[in-house]
Amino acid sequence: MRSILQLFLKWMFRFCLIHGERLKFTGPAVVMPNHVSFLDAVFLYAFLPRGVVYVVNTRIAQRFSLVLRFCNHIAIDPLNPYSLKKIVNVVKTGTPVVLFPEGRITTTGGLMKVYDGIGFVVQKTGATLYPVIFTGPERSKFSRLQDKVKTRWFPKVQLFVGNPLQVPVSEGKSARLLKRELSNRILELMQEVLFQAKHREPVNLFNEVLRAAATHGVNKIAAGDITQQVSYRTLLTAGYVLARKFAPLVKEEENVGVLLPNSIGHVAALLGLFYWGKTPAILNFSAGTRNILDCAETANLKMIFTSRLFIEKAELTGLIQQLVKHYRVLYLEDIKASVSPVDKVLGLFSYLTRRQGP
Repeated sequence: MRSILQLFLKWMFRFCLIHGERLKFTGPAVVMPNHVSFLDAVFLYAFLPRGVVYVVNTRIAQRFSLVLRFCNHIAIDPLNPYSLKKIVNVVKTGTPVVLFPEGRITTTGGLMKVYDGIGFVVQKTGATLYPVIFTGPERSKFSRLQDKVKTRWFPKVQLFVGNPLQVPVSEGKSARLLKRELSNRILELMQEVLFQAKHREPVNLFNEVLRAAATHGVNKIAAGDITQQVSYRTLLTAGYVLARKFAPLVKEEENVGVLLPNSIGHVAALLGLFYWGKTPAILNFSAGTRNILDCAETANLKMIFTSRLFIEKAELTGLIQQLVKHYRVLYLEDIKASVSPVDKVLGLFSYLTRRQGP
């Protein structure tokens, strides 16, 4: 049955288990998954090693009693303090226990508060902790985020296994304070592994905006200024067009100066740079000429993007006269004027194919 379930989940959800080799249990062990959907338990049952014991709320255990007959589990009442002792006794036998530290499915998309119960178990057993992080199920129809993000039936799902470790237990503190400290440390640990799971490769911020559009919907408002608001679709299309025009200009650059007001055009310009993996050095026009020159030198800039209209309205002509002595100053108005119908079509095509930055 497990083999059939594995094949189904791999096919429908393009499931991937990352660093599964880290799940080698020696001695007392607690597996700590984040909880993002009603599907989590299904994936854990299918892909965690056999022999682990799942901690299940008694109410859930009664509702799914027929299904739970096929897996090792212990039912606990979270309101009963003796339930934690039941978990401790199982962990002490050396049987790995799967316990959701948050105790409930996230309603924010991030980690929820970690209950003190996990701290009590660690305090009493000294168990090795195995943090595992789901990414993907929170965007499914089985999550509790349907009012916050665009969901789908079969999103891509990954399960990332962090490095196992033990949390040292301090001496000379009250049991209540110690449980709280351990739980806080476990939350920090889970946050660190969550970051590792989401950033296993170098981050391209353009691609992150693409993912945000897929999560929230391309028609949702992505940015706005005092004149207008734009959707992810409009913003990304503008970013693709600018990236195409920026390509020959920034090819040899690592850092690129940006001297622009807080506007949608500014955001689109940043996306055009992010697409190529360039680092924008955002210059604060209110910092004064000397400070801006020092910042540009520190950032090792060779070129700066700005706007003629902005320079005129902000009365920064004197600053520009100083900058052009040392740097190549390019105006977005000139770049916009050079955008051809072909550039617009190619930008739209890149958007439709969701082309990612290199």
